[in-house]
Amino acid sequence: MKDEVKEAYRLLGLPEDVTKEEVNRRFDLQLKRRKSATGSGTADSGHTQTYEDEMKAFRLILDDWARTEIQEAENKRLAKWGRFAGTVGRVEDFFRLYRTHVLVTIAIVAVLIAGVAGVQNYLEKKRIEASLPPVDLNIIFIGNYMAENDLEGNGQPVEEALLKAFPEWRRVEVTTLYIPPSNSEGGDMVYVQKAIAELTASTPDVLVLDKDTLPWLAQQGGLELLDDSRLSKWFSTGSKDSYVRKALNDKDGAEHPYGIDFTNSKLASSLPLKHGELIAGVSAGAVNKEKAFQFLERCAAEAGSN
Repeated sequence: MKDEVKEAYRLLGLPEDVTKEEVNRRFDLQLKRRKSATGSGTADSGHTQTYEDEMKAFRLILDDWARTEIQEAENKRLAKWGRFAGTVGRVEDFFRLYRTHVLVTIAIVAVLIAGVAGVQNYLEKKRIEASLPPVDLNIIFIGNYMAENDLEGNGQPVEEALLKAFPEWRRVEVTTLYIPPSNSEGGDMVYVQKAIAELTASTPDVLVLDKDTLPWLAQQGGLELLDDSRLSKWFSTGSKDSYVRKALNDKDGAEHPYGIDFTNSKLASSLPLKHGELIAGVSAGAVNKEKAFQFLERCAAEAGSN
């Protein structure tokens, strides 16, 4: 017991083994005496100081009892840990006092680990890309398309099928962006926004579209016009109109040829892809433009072959 608590017992004339009931009774009696003295106007400065000293003594005793009861309850709670009770208590006290610091430190460490892992993954990806041959063609399918057997979602099955169809190429990159057909019940805006973001971030050479996405991309200026001289080489006079797809050009308000429909072709049937129309067009920002036109020429040659 602290000396100041012992002094409080002495000041109040109470034994140290006094019961709580007796202390509470004396405390209530002290309050009544104080109230009576204040009401009658008999309280002088000396009595006031004595009253304040006694009230302070009561608070010291009551606070000491409260701390003792709390400690006894804590000891009882930690008793299940046996000889480790002291260690557990100290650990809990530490986390109670420094919980915020610990959580902030853990968060910082987690961010650092994630950052280091991210940098390592990025460097590893760049190392792998550097070891690969250059990209011959970058193709994005935009429309009501679903890749088959693509568990990783990286376009590899379609890429492998295209490399078989074009054995002279060593590397093809494929991305499939699903956009619901126009007759679906809403929800397509999210897919459209995703497609716009992907097109902004990448540089495709060929865009494969359906009847809904062809006019959209053409009006946005995302496709190269197909000139008549090139189309005349690819098609005979009678077959051109059957497979060349046109769309409205916002600049002059007229329709122009933008794509080749190869839906019913051997090339289309070789692709592990659920699809409706397959209309190939050259992207306005194509890097490998000659190979993009080579792809369209193949589409034209096989159009209607299946």
